[in-house]
Amino acid sequence: METIPNATKFYMAAKWYNGLKEHIEKNPTYASLKFLFPTKCDDTKDIGAVFQQHKAAVDRIFCNLSHTAEKMLIEAIDEYNKQVFQVSDKILCAGKFIETRAEQLNQLGHTALPKISENKVQNMLDYFNSTKCYDGPYDQNRPNPDLFSLNELRDRKENTARYKTSDVIKCPHIMEIATDTAIISIVHQHLGTMPIILDYSCWWSFAQAQQEGQHAQLYHFDLADYRFCLMNIYLTDVNMEGGPHTIFENSHEFDDIRKIRENYSGDADQWNSWYFDKFRKTDDEMEQYFNGLKPVSFTGGKGSTLLVNTRGIHKGMVPTGSDRLII
Repeated sequence: METIPNATKFYMAAKWYNGLKEHIEKNPTYASLKFLFPTKCDDTKDIGAVFQQHKAAVDRIFCNLSHTAEKMLIEAIDEYNKQVFQVSDKILCAGKFIETRAEQLNQLGHTALPKISENKVQNMLDYFNSTKCYDGPYDQNRPNPDLFSLNELRDRKENTARYKTSDVIKCPHIMEIATDTAIISIVHQHLGTMPIILDYSCWWSFAQAQQEGQHAQLYHFDLADYRFCLMNIYLTDVNMEGGPHTIFENSHEFDDIRKIRENYSGDADQWNSWYFDKFRKTDDEMEQYFNGLKPVSFTGGKGSTLLVNTRGIHKGMVPTGSDRLII
């Protein structure tokens, strides 16, 4: 499989970002969005500065809980992609299945998809069982981590083990699943524009009897982009002792977060500091600051598939009875 060199990809992304910014600045319709990009950054060779500028724009929308700005920016992105890059939506399909799943994803922050077939799951599982991985969570400062067999990391009592992205995309069936027309149509309705796949990830969470939650096993939210969602596929059976994905429904939408903050009986500044500034959040803190709201956990057999907006607060529960593999 041929891949585009990283330097080229980064240049293309920087060029796209700067083009979007120029599109917004030139269009009077989007005048109210200029606060997102207060500084000039026109040189696409300064890729780091371009990315930081757009990361700051994501943060500004989020910290202001601005549904209006988010909606307008997505409209600008959709218009820009269609006008400049001739992105077509002709592949999209409609129907009750699409509408129902998109509505669930919009309202709750999650929706279940049909299970992947046993044969495909077994092919994928066989592939990962024979592919080397590395210890711990994803770390951008470890571009070339040392790789080990799965059994070596199990024997070392590691908490998690992750596969390199370049290996994940070679997994059988993954491209076919990721580009399924029905799934793209659901995600398109949720995002408000044609989706772009940002990443492929796969990792093990190892069961240990007295293990404390680490990293993504603590509550948190993601800020991957202006608007985004994940497709999670269980490649192992997951019950309540198998580390199910657990989320607080509705917490992906700004209006719902505002309501939770308004209903908090304590100091609003304290709530803001906890929510916006503290990355990992404990179960006790969620009970306190979310006014006793309860999360939902998703169990299911291997092949179970979930679309979820992980801007909502979520975690993978610590597996205590069986290892979990998720892609």
